[in-house]
Amino acid sequence: MPLGEYFRILRRRGWIIVLLAILTAASALVFSTVQNPVYRATVNVLVQPARTDFGLAQSAKLLLDSYVAFLDTDNSAAAIIQDLQLDMLPEACALM
Repeated sequence: MPLGEYFRILRRRGWIIVLLAILTAASALVFSTVQNPVYRATVNVLVQPARTDFGLAQSAKLLLDSYVAFLDTDNSAAAIIQDLQLDMLPEACALM
């Protein structure tokens, strides 16, 4: 089929493409206005001294506490559960 034939078909049936685009945009607009917005944010702030002068044991304890605080979050638990393919919720890890 020659290229001109395709252009003729597009000119004749182009209204269908335009109508589908308008219907899709209208449907997306209606859906987005009807939906209730859901916001969720999680922030963990880890503050450490720039230089520890408490000795090696105290530095190790601070570092360990920092790692425990990081790993004791729902996001970390969810990532570990997904990696290990466990059948549990992140909230269940907090009870252990």
